[in-house]
Amino acid sequence: MRCINVLLMIILFWGCNRALSEDVNEQKISFRSNIQETQVVNMGRASFDKGGGVHLYIVERTEEDVAMFPASEDLCEMVCGDAGSLSFADGQEHYYPDMPIDVYGYYWKKTHSAPQDLVSVPVSVNADQSTPEFLNESDFLYLKAANGYVKDVAPIRLEFNHLFSKLVINFTTETPTTVILGDLEEVKLNNVVTTGILNMGTGVLANGETVDDIQMQAIPNTSVVIFPQEKQDNDMIISFKFTGNDNPSEAILPSMTFEPGKEYVYTLKVNDYPGLGPTKELFLVSIKDWEQVQVGEILVEKGEKARVMLTKVVKGIAITKADLYMSSGGIVRKVKNIVVTNNQMEFVFPRTVEGGTLQLDSACFYTETGEKFAYCFTDITLKGNNHDEVTLTIPKVGDAWMGGTVFVVGKVTGYDETTSSFKTDITGINAYRGRVVASVSLGSKAWCESSAKGKNSLVGASSRYDGMINLKAVETFAASNGETLDAYPAFKACKDLGEGWYFPALDEIRWIALHKEELNLNMEVKAYGSSMEKSVVDYVGITSSITSDNLTTKYGPSAVWPVRAY
Repeated sequence: MRCINVLLMIILFWGCNRALSEDVNEQKISFRSNIQETQVVNMGRASFDKGGGVHLYIVERTEEDVAMFPASEDLCEMVCGDAGSLSFADGQEHYYPDMPIDVYGYYWKKTHSAPQDLVSVPVSVNADQSTPEFLNESDFLYLKAANGYVKDVAPIRLEFNHLFSKLVINFTTETPTTVILGDLEEVKLNNVVTTGILNMGTGVLANGETVDDIQMQAIPNTSVVIFPQEKQDNDMIISFKFTGNDNPSEAILPSMTFEPGKEYVYTLKVNDYPGLGPTKELFLVSIKDWEQVQVGEILVEKGEKARVMLTKVVKGIAITKADLYMSSGGIVRKVKNIVVTNNQMEFVFPRTVEGGTLQLDSACFYTETGEKFAYCFTDITLKGNNHDEVTLTIPKVGDAWMGGTVFVVGKVTGYDETTSSFKTDITGINAYRGRVVASVSLGSKAWCESSAKGKNSLVGASSRYDGMINLKAVETFAASNGETLDAYPAFKACKDLGEGWYFPALDEIRWIALHKEELNLNMEVKAYGSSMEKSVVDYVGITSSITSDNLTTKYGPSAVWPVRAY
């Protein structure tokens, strides 16, 4: 028997006798859905309406192990009751046939009728989603449960999946006096595919040919249901207007594939800085891994472009791009991916008030060789008047830098024992590299706890001049022995300061102690620790005489001065 409707006709013919029969070989077909759970938990949409309709296609197999493709005559309409249970809309009790059954179906709030050709089921999203009601009407849940259900399975658990995608736009602004988010109007998603064809049996969804605009809710946190689609060109656009402004603004969404059941969240920053005359929009796109929900940030800045010159750049370095970190009135301003040509940067100057200035705090510069280096600034104020200059001088020993004090300039290549000095390379980009020491000690810390596996083992922290190498060796040893860095207090205390900080090696702490006056460090204790192992049970530090080593058992404490490379 291919169609369950034939079965239903038989049931109706002798249903009364069946109700009185003591034959227990038959079993009723009953369902429990997870539509409510799917909508509320996974997608955050309105729960399935009690009494709402579900279209199921119940197909009897002709062979026990071969799933049957549904046909239009296999339709059984269902209604939802309490706790997500489903019952037949005709009010009858239906029974399993002799062969297993396969179940397919869908639920869609939008007005629809049962399709005639289940290989080509037309589906679409609403072009008008300007209200929550219209938004929910486009919510399409699809079911494919080809498991060969048999009589001894009751009830059948139906897993509905969202067939469409959801896109969320969060409008924000840093200039609330000139950009009033409550005045949003005519928010649209332009050039988006709105139709498709579903193969009910296979679950394959193909794009249709209709490309349209979708009207969205004009609110700061707005969302839209879209048809799954691949956008190879940057032609999906968010357009919006504010009350009193006849010219709409636009933001181009990055190319990507919108998959069924996924939610994509965008932050759209809209800033309008006063007093700058004619303005031009700048779109800065920052794309995150879209599989992790947060997929991108679109920045729409309105303001006048400003030019800034970089001077005294080290010979041999060609800077091609820059990220600037600025501040104004306690608000951080980040402008990324600025193109640098002939040491000149041009970017939209994000001032908050007319004539306002920005404090330049730090930057990250990228070179044509693919390398990058960070740079700190002090007392650099940008006016945005096209005459700003930023000098990139090489930091000196003793300068405050990257949260500490510079004690080495250049890329460290080794250490000269005879002169007690570092060997460095300061050509090209290496001139902007070096190491800093923290301005205060972390106090006395043990190399490791008395219970640590490294207490009586050679861990491999053998570098004399690079504590980062020793830190990595300890982390590897701890992980391979089922430990964490908590068992190695001096290492952990330094690393917890932030990215790049580490427990210094022997030659690092020796050089720092030798030059403590030059570095303006208050190093009054008699013993300073290092990350370098001396033996299975000892690590090595220095004493107040500096030139002599100070052997300490690994669980014995010494003063810790954190170091980091920049």
